[in-house]
Amino acid sequence: LERRRSARPARPATFAKRAFVGRWRMLIDMEGGAPLSYAVVLRPGGTFRTVGGGEGEAAVLGGRWAVWGRGMAKGVAEWGVLPEGTHLWMRVERDASTSTLAGIGGLAGVHESFSLWSEPSLSSPASELAALAGAYSSSAGERGASVASCSGAAYFGTASNEYYRAGRCSMIREEEAEAGRGGRPQ
Repeated sequence: LERRRSARPARPATFAKRAFVGRWRMLIDMEGGAPLSYAVVLRPGGTFRTVGGGEGEAAVLGGRWAVWGRGMAKGVAEWGVLPEGTHLWMRVERDASTSTLAGIGGLAGVHESFSLWSEPSLSSPASELAALAGAYSSSAGERGASVASCSGAAYFGTASNEYYRAGRCSMIREEEAEAGRGGRPQ
């Protein structure tokens, strides 16, 4: 029995929605266009909106976000939006973003809503152990750890069998971005 348990892969680290709430710097690199940087706020209610700063200062992206996982909740066998999961999902909505003939949110050639799927980056063995121990999960309560960065891809499409990859995205927490530039968070 012990050998069988040891042979099973470890359960993936899970992250509560609360671990993502806050201010971020986001870089979106869509195929065929120049990468753009945005300051974005993920709100506890599951919406987001970019705020002034960077190349996307006048351009606004907005939409919904959630934590995404596979079979993490009782009765859920497929991927779905959950109270805690393994990935961050953001849906950039055309109607919630600025739009010009060039594209939405300053992204040249992008004229429709799209999704960003990102996986939290655990940059050290200590953060990996903390994640596996539940420091980012909802069981950690209000004192749970916050995710510092994540990276993933941008996809067009509206159904799981119709998505196609359209670019890359990465996000770093605003405090981490300021520390990396030698500045202090405001």
